[in-house]
Amino acid sequence: GETDAQVCGVCDVCRDPPELYDATTPAQKALAAVQRLDQRFGRGRVVDHLTGRTKDVQDWEQGLSTWAIGADVSPNGWRDVIDHLLFEGLLIEDPNDGRPLIRLGDPEAVRAVYRGETRIEVRKELAGFDASTRSGNPRRRGEGRNMAAEAMSGAVRARFEALRAWRKDRAAEQRVPPYVIFHDKVLAEIAARDPGGLDALGRLPGVGAGKLDRYGASLLEALAAVN
Repeated sequence: GETDAQVCGVCDVCRDPPELYDATTPAQKALAAVQRLDQRFGRGRVVDHLTGRTKDVQDWEQGLSTWAIGADVSPNGWRDVIDHLLFEGLLIEDPNDGRPLIRLGDPEAVRAVYRGETRIEVRKELAGFDASTRSGNPRRRGEGRNMAAEAMSGAVRARFEALRAWRKDRAAEQRVPPYVIFHDKVLAEIAARDPGGLDALGRLPGVGAGKLDRYGASLLEALAAVN
């Protein structure tokens, strides 16, 4: 996430900042895998490649330097890393007529990660790299999003739910999963920041130039309708 955001001192994130995990090396591996696979596959296939679980794998793939390079990490851990890279715009998901493909994002930003100039940090509880660090009972699927929504103020939550309804319509039109349009984390950020125009929207994490061009005007109309 961004490091220059003002600390409000009120919300749970500011009062009790989450412990972060340095995921720069896993991020480098994930980006390299996408590149070595010629950006021709979706996230599930990339995860299978990283963990060495591709069914009926061919010789050309086994010969790649990234084949099974992340076998020591769980598939869920790799999904968390890929989700984070998508959120940061380092990876981009192309709808591809209902069969989403993963490709690299901004070349300069990707190179900065490769060179170690940009540090990638994720929450330990989300990454799944070390199960021993988890506490309490595991959350059910979707529970984290519901808890986050409940913690929002009334106005922010109204915008968030309006954006989710807008996303659902776009996903139905394109016959793709909703997350291909925008992840919940991106919608939550947009709802909280309430950008007033395309420039402000384009500066938010998870909103790349392509998605800004494709969805920006429509998204801002959805926001204006609820404000």
